[in-house]
Amino acid sequence: ALNVVANEKTATIPSYLQDTHYKGAAKLGHGIGYKYAHNYKNHYVKQQYLPDELKDRVFYNPSDNGYEKDIKEYLELCQGDGVIDTK
Repeated sequence: ALNVVANEKTATIPSYLQDTHYKGAAKLGHGIGYKYAHNYKNHYVKQQYLPDELKDRVFYNPSDNGYEKDIKEYLELCQGDGVIDTK
């Protein structure tokens, strides 16, 4: 990820993630369509957070060791239909 930031062209953040704390932000489309994850089951919602130019890049692959194993399992649950069942 640091290599991308240091060596590649700056990409545009999705408009729904851009700052909304100023007059005129909505006219620019900032914040429109944002989904607040805590309003969804298990505090997860499918939403693109990376710029279009980076959305298919992988920057982190958790291992099977320690807490990273839990992170890996959670990320696998998040893939697909976006519904996580933690029963």
